[in-house]
Amino acid sequence: METPGERGDRARQLAWLPILFITEQEELFATYGREERIDEAYHDVVLTSLWVYLLHTSDELVRDRFGAGTANQVREIQRGIFNAEEPGSGDAILVALDLVERALGVDIHSDPDRTIRFKMPDELAVALALLLGLPDSPDYRSRRAKPSDYAVHRMPGVDWRLARVLGKGRQALTEALEPVLGRLAHVPKLVLVQ
Repeated sequence: METPGERGDRARQLAWLPILFITEQEELFATYGREERIDEAYHDVVLTSLWVYLLHTSDELVRDRFGAGTANQVREIQRGIFNAEEPGSGDAILVALDLVERALGVDIHSDPDRTIRFKMPDELAVALALLLGLPDSPDYRSRRAKPSDYAVHRMPGVDWRLARVLGKGRQALTEALEPVLGRLAHVPKLVLVQ
């Protein structure tokens, strides 16, 4: 991937930061799935899930530091970058990001019988949404998932394993990007004069 952009184009820089980080760390991230002994049939969905969840995490960090307008601009730039690399892939990533956002918006606090109170971990909610919602997943459902779908996976426990992989990836990305974003937040936006 080529990283074009003008000096001072903060949104473009912010768009490329997670892409370059994830690309650079992709082999490390692949080891997370192997460490969790996730079946090879899930290899593609693990990598796709990491990409999508880490782009979402980066989006949250940008939104917190620079505001919703910049975060939306960054997301559109990323969509363009991915579509330029492989037509349609940027649009597919936006659909997957929507799965993540909807999963994080679900507020599950009890079992179906309402007898046990709990808070579902964010990464588990995301893992379930991506396992059932990504077309390259062995557990993909082409229709809206029903509660009974959540218990049926080709590999028992894959939801929790993927959740742990996502948590490790989120921690690595956050530790790498927060200091950089903190410095960028204090650099005035450069205006290019022609």
